[in-house]
Amino acid sequence: MPVSTPDFSTHLHNAHIVGVGYGLLEHKDCGVIPTITLLCEHQAHAQLAWDVIRAWTNASGGDGLKLTWVLSSRQDHRLLLGPEDERLMYRCIGFDRLQEPTLMMVTHIKRLDTTGDALLQFRDYSRSWYSPYEFNLAVVGPTGPSLLGEGILKFEAFFHTEEDLAPDAPERYMLGLAKGKPSYPNIEHDARDRNILSVLATRFPVTIARAKREGSPVDWNTYKAHGIAPIRVEQAIANLVISHQLCGQPHFAGIEKSQLNVEVVRAVARRFEEADGKPLPPTVIPENITQQVVLDTKASLSSSESKRCNSLVDVAAAMRQRPRSNLDETRDRS
Repeated sequence: MPVSTPDFSTHLHNAHIVGVGYGLLEHKDCGVIPTITLLCEHQAHAQLAWDVIRAWTNASGGDGLKLTWVLSSRQDHRLLLGPEDERLMYRCIGFDRLQEPTLMMVTHIKRLDTTGDALLQFRDYSRSWYSPYEFNLAVVGPTGPSLLGEGILKFEAFFHTEEDLAPDAPERYMLGLAKGKPSYPNIEHDARDRNILSVLATRFPVTIARAKREGSPVDWNTYKAHGIAPIRVEQAIANLVISHQLCGQPHFAGIEKSQLNVEVVRAVARRFEEADGKPLPPTVIPENITQQVVLDTKASLSSSESKRCNSLVDVAAAMRQRPRSNLDETRDRS
């Protein structure tokens, strides 16, 4: 059971956060980027919290610290700070494991009274697939804020509103917006979907960015209306791209079924994308995307279930029957 540092939230509470500063700075590698600074009153406790954060980020990168903003209709918001769960598991037990571990971690929640333009501008900025920013802690003194150390370069920032949180999202329970206990997702499907998401992020980042660009052939609203999660559409697009690479046709036409998995794995393993300004392959068109979503879903079903899956309506029904995955939310991850 991986366990995060239990005193982290206590240190931040005792540091007495009085606000959050938003600004811009010139980063040596990334140019002008936003900066997020927690403003604290008590240096000793702030330093203890900073030492914990630094231990996390030194071991697994700047996004070893997870920052989540939850906005409300009352114009206030909550900032949630804690370890990112996948990186916490890696730090504790690595990737060589036969069972999915139970995770225990502490998240610090800070309520802030106002939601200003600077925060909303940062939210819009963070929606880009490449959105570096720097995070730091500072102690407020007579002459102004004093930074505790060199800032941490981060790329991930998470934003929600109270209304768009899933009914059993952990954040909803953390914030007291729901009663009872959350229903935890199926681990097997979550592990599979995390693998898919990892492949999409590392092997198809340019493809997915092109698919989300205005004027692309992908009608995201159609899939959302049918209850199809974005990850299913992105997986289908990636398969169409690989199919075009291997045989020049959609749906891996012409490739022997016995060799299909081997050929796809080899092609994905060798794939490296460049932002060269080229369009999506000509096989990535609406009817092929829809058909590939159906085919990908059929491949994950039993033989009898697969025979009944022939349309987006059938896909949505099959997904509802499957144990729920965290990544099956129909949300825009752009």
